[in-house]
Amino acid sequence: MTITESISEYLLSLQFQRLPSDILEICKLTILDTIGCGIFGSKTDSAPKLVDALLGIDRTPDCTIWGYNQKTSTCGAALANGTLSHSFELDDCLYDTHAGAVIIPAALAVGEKEHAKGMDLMSAVVGAYEALGRINSGFNRLAIDARGWHPTGILGSFGAAAAAGKLLGLSKDQMVMALGLAGSYSGGIWAFLADGSMSKRYHAGKASQTGVLAAYIAREGFTGPRQVLEAKYGGFYDTYVPESSDSSRVLEGIGKSYMIAEKEFKPYPTCSATHSAIDSVIRLRQTYDFTTDDVAKIIIFLHPSDRKVTDKLEINTILDAQMSMQYAVALAAKYGHIKPEHFNESILRSKEISQVASKIQLLDESRVDELEVYVELHLKDNRVLKQHVVRPTGTRENPMRPSQIEDKFMHLTQTVLSKQRARKILDTVMAMEEVDAGTLCCLLGT
Repeated sequence: MTITESISEYLLSLQFQRLPSDILEICKLTILDTIGCGIFGSKTDSAPKLVDALLGIDRTPDCTIWGYNQKTSTCGAALANGTLSHSFELDDCLYDTHAGAVIIPAALAVGEKEHAKGMDLMSAVVGAYEALGRINSGFNRLAIDARGWHPTGILGSFGAAAAAGKLLGLSKDQMVMALGLAGSYSGGIWAFLADGSMSKRYHAGKASQTGVLAAYIAREGFTGPRQVLEAKYGGFYDTYVPESSDSSRVLEGIGKSYMIAEKEFKPYPTCSATHSAIDSVIRLRQTYDFTTDDVAKIIIFLHPSDRKVTDKLEINTILDAQMSMQYAVALAAKYGHIKPEHFNESILRSKEISQVASKIQLLDESRVDELEVYVELHLKDNRVLKQHVVRPTGTRENPMRPSQIEDKFMHLTQTVLSKQRARKILDTVMAMEEVDAGTLCCLLGT
């Protein structure tokens, strides 16, 4: 039996009634969080560029574009809402893949089109996280980054195909074909780091669209490779990181735990690799009440792979700022917190923030894990403040409370929706087992 055959067998066996209550709560919060990110994303500068182009060629009135008074096709909605959800670095991560921005738009688009029950939507989401997370586990993630592949782009289509396939009621063989097709057309590279371009946002949307289309054509009998993962020539693992993958890890412990429980919610609109340093500086500021004028320098000891993607002093775009350790830590030192509104053109050009950022040194420390940091904050009065964070806020080891995730949703949607509409969405998601996908999706437009 191939790997995708085993995954497909598991996906078909997954039933809502057997899901533990804590997993269902995480699932609901994941749906809520991603919708909040997508609705907020509808007002970013990249949103109209994509949505206007999409509506220019596809006005099929099947599925809601979040934050818009417009509809498009199922695949178009997956593309649009996936891109919107990943438009401000607020969406969740499963390991290093922005899973929610790919899976939730795919599940809601297909769910709306096919009039899916809320219970089926949730089991599809849990199953999609399982498929994506397990396929991810076959990689050496450091090797993926080292070769320049963006995990959301190359892995996301598997999650979208799994969600769509489960909602479409695919047979085991059809699900295998859907996963094979999804993996055959995956891709995404880190080139956006060079100039802060919008392509990073598009990776999530494109992966979501790819997975949805794969599931629909698989239902009609279009075939994909059964050995899409482990094929010796052209297989997914052999192609992306041939020297650093182990497909035997994919199925370890399947059915004994849930990948969705491993995900992290993001409290800050920045690259996850900056979050422990942000936490550190916020804690130090709360304890010692310093100002940016008091700072002589800040030294951050971090994993080399985290430094590689966040060491950025030249800021030309919002994405540059969101991927920059120096900019994020400077904001934390200035404000004692970080919110989406801190990422705008005026703050981007702030001399005060730039001056603090220039005082921040990033030093590789191979003895720490990914996301772990040691921070030394040197004050001008010669005091040295120290903070060590192993896992940042939002991770399984240091989780956000459900109330914090709900507050995040309300904050993100306040400039787009009325408070009453936002509250209605929140209440609908938290009672998802009692409604259908269409009931939720009709609330997501404007």
